[in-house]
Amino acid sequence: MSFRLVCKLWRSVAPPLRWKVVVDGDAAPSYDQDSMWLLSLNQKDGLCTFYNPFRNFNCYMSNNDLVGCEIRYAKDGWLLVSKGKSLFLLEPSPSPSRKQIIHLPQKRYDYLCDIMSFSASPTSSSGWVIFGIALLNVFQVRISYLRQGDDRWTCITRDSEVPFLLSSSSPVYFGEEFCVIGQNGDVGVFGFKDGTPYWVIHKLFQQYSPRIYDACRLFLVQRQDQNVLHSVVVTPQHDVHVYELDFGSNIIVKLVKEVKNWLFFTSEASLICCCLWHERKCG
Repeated sequence: MSFRLVCKLWRSVAPPLRWKVVVDGDAAPSYDQDSMWLLSLNQKDGLCTFYNPFRNFNCYMSNNDLVGCEIRYAKDGWLLVSKGKSLFLLEPSPSPSRKQIIHLPQKRYDYLCDIMSFSASPTSSSGWVIFGIALLNVFQVRISYLRQGDDRWTCITRDSEVPFLLSSSSPVYFGEEFCVIGQNGDVGVFGFKDGTPYWVIHKLFQQYSPRIYDACRLFLVQRQDQNVLHSVVVTPQHDVHVYELDFGSNIIVKLVKEVKNWLFFTSEASLICCCLWHERKCG
């Protein structure tokens, strides 16, 4: 992840991103190697470890707000954090007076969401939504959502028209819908139509080539420089296959044949994708 994109504090101690131009093609962003950091959290003491994979360098930062917590999702400088049954949104800051915490209503039902995300930060959108989903059985999911202005969570149970097992990949907010990928490559979609929630499954399994089998790990990702949704399949042999997904009138799953400029970082629950470009040296 980009160190500077997490919050104001981390942005203040990291060098700015530099932008490079490809001479023989479209201009595209290139991520400065000194600004690429991966974050892990020690829940016992709130110690954040940042690792730069290019420099093989670690740095550390303590945050008392994160003691005993689990970071469920991060976006636009905000963290979605759980602590026991409580949930809150946190925008860290070096100054206590500038730190922002939004405590969210506690769920009425005693269960945990398997995966969660949110559409946008509270400061960048007037209509943000927090989404969580839990698998009840292969034909049923329980969905929780909280829209801005709600004083309580809405929890609904929805049937899946085909067997659907969640992968551990975080939901992706794409085209005003939350998308989650299943263990066989199908994609579940949650959204609202005229204010009414819906849940549908896009049946993609048969369109993958090479085919997906049980031991593969699947992720859903939107590349930062493109408004395109991709599924990423990692085999036990660590081969990586990337597919472009199109949910139009004709659903298309297209294998991306060249990913030589793509950079992937994976964990148990998430995948980060960026595109690296190199300057062409002239003369």
